[in-house]
Amino acid sequence: MADPIDPSKDGKEHINCWTKGRTWLGQELSNLAETRFKHPEHGTFGSVEAYWYWLRTGRIHNVLRPLFGHSAKSSGMKLPKVEVDEEEFKKLIREAVRLKIEQNPPLKKEFVESKLPFMHYFVYGRDAIRDNPKHAWQMELLEELRSEMQSSETVVEA
Repeated sequence: MADPIDPSKDGKEHINCWTKGRTWLGQELSNLAETRFKHPEHGTFGSVEAYWYWLRTGRIHNVLRPLFGHSAKSSGMKLPKVEVDEEEFKKLIREAVRLKIEQNPPLKKEFVESKLPFMHYFVYGRDAIRDNPKHAWQMELLEELRSEMQSSETVVEA
């Protein structure tokens, strides 16, 4: 059994990638954050969450494009979902997260300079913590991207 999560360690021993996380980096890494990015084939989105639901609803609901925060999530959840290939979906989300980080210089700087492991959990009150295993792949994705970007940054500086 995994050790219990201690939200007071957010920013000290880990980074909680959640809209209400204790660190700016964790908040900005949330899919709901207003971190606009431009995909070379799919165009501009206000957040990864908007892109997520745009993909999940058939790539036709352009009203989702500028959205971020809970409006992106709630608007996307109201639309009918379509069948998507999960591996392709994850590949596209990975690319969107990479683009979001690379196209937002303050975010990229802090992301590349960070060293703490990424986590995703919700905190309700003092003790009510919800850690959803379905988010694990996204935290792995962030760790992989950081490692890649740190390696490429080192090469550029040498």
